[in-house]
Amino acid sequence: MGMVVAFLMTGAVACDNESGSVEGSCISVSEDGTISDCIRESFDKDYYDQQELQTQVLQAVANYNSRVGEERISVERVQINGNVTDVKMEFRSYQDYADFNREIFFIGTPLEAQAAGFDLNQVYVGAEDDSKTMGEAELLASTGVKVLITNTDQTIQLYDKILYVSDYVQVGAKSRSFQIVKDENNQISKEVCVIFKE
Repeated sequence: MGMVVAFLMTGAVACDNESGSVEGSCISVSEDGTISDCIRESFDKDYYDQQELQTQVLQAVANYNSRVGEERISVERVQINGNVTDVKMEFRSYQDYADFNREIFFIGTPLEAQAAGFDLNQVYVGAEDDSKTMGEAELLASTGVKVLITNTDQTIQLYDKILYVSDYVQVGAKSRSFQIVKDENNQISKEVCVIFKE
């Protein structure tokens, strides 16, 4: 769970962006490598008020930018509409998202993922046809694809089509979004790998 999401109470409302509407909080990955995190959750006014939430979010982002020596994260909005909190943040790279939220979040080519130490040795199934499969050797030899490896519990929207996925991935409409399927204890047991068009 991301740092800012941890400030909020869990809910399920629409997160609208250019790719459509997704229930709950969502992360959008752009082709230029930037990450947009749209957090819309039920808000307990007895726990935080809007000013306190704004202060928490802005201070956390300021601390991160100060630590890395440049503005890598920007806050687009922090507001409360009724009992729903609406927070939007922009990250300049997947590394910034991962570091700030203390989650696994990697985007790169299969060879870059392997070099970063991720285990790609598994069977991947087609996002639109689960009779199609791909193994590690085929993945590493593939061109024109990227992998996204994560353990976030948010819905993720991609700029291009999802081709293959590892276990515990639920692919959304038009194969442009996905979410991790939690285990019987409502936990995410390990990171997942999603292969999509570059």
